[in-house]
Amino acid sequence: MKHGSAQLLLIVSLTIGAAVFLAAKTDTTQQRGARLYQNYCQRCHGTDGTGSVNITRNQIWTKEPIELAKIIAFGARGPSATGKEFHRAMPPAPYNDQEIALVTVYAMQTIGRRDVSITTEDVRNARRQHLDSVRRKIKRGR
Repeated sequence: MKHGSAQLLLIVSLTIGAAVFLAAKTDTTQQRGARLYQNYCQRCHGTDGTGSVNITRNQIWTKEPIELAKIIAFGARGPSATGKEFHRAMPPAPYNDQEIALVTVYAMQTIGRRDVSITTEDVRNARRQHLDSVRRKIKRGR
C-alpha cells in the first residue's frame, strides 16, 4: 500500500509541477511586451498612452503594426498628430527585433485596441529596408 501511495503522490506532484511550469511559460507575449513598455515607453506615454506625450489620438493605431514598430525602432520627430512640432524627438528604443515586435503588439492591443500580430522577422526586414534606403541616399549624395 505504501508503494502505491508513493506512486500516486509522485504522479500528482509531477502533474502539479508540469502545470506550474506551463503556467509560467505562458508569460510570453502580453506580459513581456507590457514589461518592455513599462521599462521604456511608459515614462513619456503613460500606462495608457495619455502621458506627457499623448499618443492615443495618433493615426498610427489605424495603420499596419509594422509602422508602429518602425517608430519604436528608429524613433520619431516632426509634427505631432495635432500639427505642432515636437519639443523633443522620441529616440529609438534600445530593443532588439524580438523586443520591438513584443512591445508593438502590446501597445497595439492595449492603446490601439486592436488585435494584431507582428514577427521578429517583420521587424528585421523593416530595419534592413531602412538601412538599404539610407545607404542608397548616401551613395546618391556622393
